[in-house]
Amino acid sequence: MLRNVEYQIHADEQQQNQIEASMAPLLERRRRASFKALQQHSPQLAETLGRYEVRDYFPLVTRKSGLNITSSSQSRCLYHIDPEELVTQQLHDFCKQALRVDLSESTLPVQRQVSQALTLNRRFAHFKDSYQDPDDDTDALVILGVGLGLHLLPLLALKAWKKILIIEPNADLLWASLYSAQWKELFGQAKTQGCELAIVAGFAGKENYSQIQTWLTQQAVSSFFVFKHYNYQAFNLLEHKLASKELLFSQLQDIELEEHSECEFECCFSLSHFLFDWADESSIADNEAKKQALQQQSRASLKAFRQLFPDIYQAYQRYQCQRWHIFVQPNGEFNLVDIRQGLSLFQFSAQQESTEYFNYFQNGPKLDPLECKKRTGKPSPYLHFKYGEQLKTYVRKLPQHPVAQLPKAIPSFIMYGCGMGYHVEQLLQQHQITHYVLYEPVHDYFYASLALIDWSALLAKCNASGSTLYFNVGDDGSYMYEDLLNQFKGAGIHILSYTYFFISHFAPGFRENVKETREKLRVVSNVGEYYDHCFYNLTHTTESFRRACHYQLANKPVSFQHQLKDIPVFLVGNGPSLDDSIETIRANQDKAIIISCGTSLKALYHYGIKPDFHAEVEQTKMTSVWISQVPDLDWVKDINLLTVNGIHPEVSDMFKQSFISLKVGEAATMAYDLCAEEFAQFQQISHSYPTVTNSALSNVLALGFKQVYLFGVDLGAKDPTFQHSKLSAYTRKRGEQVYQNMAENMTDYKVKGNFQGLVHTKHEFKFSAEVLKQTLIEYDDVKCFNCSDGAFIHGSQPLPLNQVVLNQAVDKEGFIQQLGEQAYSKDVAGLVAKFEQNYAKENYDKHYFKVLRLFEQDCHTQNEVLCMLDEHADLMRQAIEDEQSLYSFLMYGTSNFMLTYLTRLAFYCQDANLSLQYFHYAKNLWLEYLREGRDFYMQHFGEFDQTENNIVFDKNAI
Repeated sequence: MLRNVEYQIHADEQQQNQIEASMAPLLERRRRASFKALQQHSPQLAETLGRYEVRDYFPLVTRKSGLNITSSSQSRCLYHIDPEELVTQQLHDFCKQALRVDLSESTLPVQRQVSQALTLNRRFAHFKDSYQDPDDDTDALVILGVGLGLHLLPLLALKAWKKILIIEPNADLLWASLYSAQWKELFGQAKTQGCELAIVAGFAGKENYSQIQTWLTQQAVSSFFVFKHYNYQAFNLLEHKLASKELLFSQLQDIELEEHSECEFECCFSLSHFLFDWADESSIADNEAKKQALQQQSRASLKAFRQLFPDIYQAYQRYQCQRWHIFVQPNGEFNLVDIRQGLSLFQFSAQQESTEYFNYFQNGPKLDPLECKKRTGKPSPYLHFKYGEQLKTYVRKLPQHPVAQLPKAIPSFIMYGCGMGYHVEQLLQQHQITHYVLYEPVHDYFYASLALIDWSALLAKCNASGSTLYFNVGDDGSYMYEDLLNQFKGAGIHILSYTYFFISHFAPGFRENVKETREKLRVVSNVGEYYDHCFYNLTHTTESFRRACHYQLANKPVSFQHQLKDIPVFLVGNGPSLDDSIETIRANQDKAIIISCGTSLKALYHYGIKPDFHAEVEQTKMTSVWISQVPDLDWVKDINLLTVNGIHPEVSDMFKQSFISLKVGEAATMAYDLCAEEFAQFQQISHSYPTVTNSALSNVLALGFKQVYLFGVDLGAKDPTFQHSKLSAYTRKRGEQVYQNMAENMTDYKVKGNFQGLVHTKHEFKFSAEVLKQTLIEYDDVKCFNCSDGAFIHGSQPLPLNQVVLNQAVDKEGFIQQLGEQAYSKDVAGLVAKFEQNYAKENYDKHYFKVLRLFEQDCHTQNEVLCMLDEHADLMRQAIEDEQSLYSFLMYGTSNFMLTYLTRLAFYCQDANLSLQYFHYAKNLWLEYLREGRDFYMQHFGEFDQTENNIVFDKNAI
């Protein structure tokens, strides 16, 4: 935890820049001198480093004017704030007890490990024979890891070594060592004492074992000492398996390495650091009093969980540690040991390190910023955007008030990783948390915390104060976003706007899931189904029922679904790679069902390719304006529309037939589902957002297609200034884009490309790719070939255009007729009468007036604000349970959005009175929104959206 970059640099950016500037000349001199020395000693290696491009690990100047190494992808450092302290201790440990490997050993002794021992001496009894005083006649040394290289020269000077092999798997780290290691002195000292010094760099994993073996053979080495500098799986296993006498050196190649390793390349102590003096028998013998105390605390914790969280009790009452076990250090403190790799979780004091890092967090906590960017591009007269923009404009003008201290009372706190439990205890003892969430992916860690902290007291305190606690243990975070939304649904997702996040678990996969979850949570309140969207979803869906459009059936004939397995589908997006895909699409247009997605329709028109279906998902009238850019609307009228409920009636009118699927979670889908039993016969599709392609893919997979090809579904671009086909609706004749801000938005992220390298993307596209991935996971029998030269989509198979080979022609006219007859139904007109009979307008008012009266009250304290928001959550639950009112369908998403800002503004700064002033301004806007929304519903329900914008298109521009 103390290795996070933010902990190691100065909080004041200007001061940090000054520190770096003052250090720069010295560091550059060191680098030049080291590189010159390396050129003389190892010209080939120096040449490689001279051409090398660093990928992830870079030198970092710390706030203490020291040097560290940081991973740009993990935002973690290899060392604590004081690398010299770590290295000095490593050298001290090595001088006392160094791992000696005797290659003449051909058999392994009987294992004498005591699995339940508290001391490492008893747990790994053979350590006594393996770790020895290095002052013997063995003159060969293998150094595992370079890092900053501070240990290299002291190790060489330790004794008259004759042969030294330095292994560095990561060339980034060897390059970084040029700024810190004394390479010139190292090579000079080696020459003076007649030591043959070899350096091997850039080999991964078990390849390093082969490199060591080659060196041992060439140098005729029969025994050698090992110095491990940092945590690297191949190094960990080499030291641990040899020290514990589990394997011989010749057997190391048989080890299976894990795919991911936590805290890789971070400097760590050998387990020899935690050994008691072997002569101190009383210390080595297990302390029964400590054992009993741990067992007693564990039983007390489990008893408390049994009362409040019986699932946790059931999971851990007979739990056996899989990997991480509690042990006692010579200083009497507890730590955890990984018995597979021989690692300790903490290096010095678990309690002190946990406390120090949490104190740092408390003194400068950060909240994720409110999403209050000014809307650009497509204008809208919707009520939601009217009041949303007023609120965002107000927030943008507010002065910045950084939080100096973690507040004593916190509405919401999410903790990623419990460690050994010490920072959990500190948080819950010192703060009043209304909603507390703990994610801990490692069962062993949580199990250890049961014995190490007093959970019974913590749970009792939280229960007495009415705190809501949620524990997710053992999950790697793959579904963290959905999980959190479900947990906060009762209280309202607005509470996430005032949520503190504390991270103490750093496994690569888990960390990435945390990052993605926070990105999604930052925008969730802005992309929800707001009032106007729900309003028109209800009215447009009702009109489609009146017109008896085709609606997809949930149950389709088996014979028809079997037929779909052999019919390929081309989903055509509007990415820049569409232009290069056209000839492939043209060559196969009679052999696949072609579905244009959104604005790709105009590009296909200009290329002379008529799709069989056109997919749309937006429900505004503006969609018809975009479609009308196609010069020949009769051409459009000969195409079928594939869409979801809520599509604008005027858009449906533009096409031959409309084939509609119900979108899960939409206002109309839920409202009709409650009032008409026969509604259950229709197919509801998930993952039909955020782009048209997402909707189209969900549609075709729900129908039963098994072969899908993606063209122009780039979701990114190599050149951020070109995000669409050159012949698309987004491009004018001179190649200018309709919306000029697009290129700026595309600089947000770089992601893996479908065929090679990285591509630019933005959050919406990144989110779309993630949803496509989830869709494909649910249909694991589908083959999805991505022929687009954009972002890689997990679950799809990259397929170059020249490898698209289809042989069998499709009877498209017959297929579409069969589709309408067997997979869809037009028997929907009777639904409207049931809807209108069930949802009387006066049923809206009984919930509206309760909410209105609630927010017309004034709040004089922040606690009153929380009570008001809790009461609103209760009122919204009542509205949701009312099956004859449309209030919750119209106002749920909008309430979450507005209350997100109200919550955050109520706790905007340390000055509670000033925060309440900000809160009341936003509350008054919310009251206006509530009143105008109610009036609009009463006067206009049943009308269609009339949204257009002021962009005038020239149909013949391209």
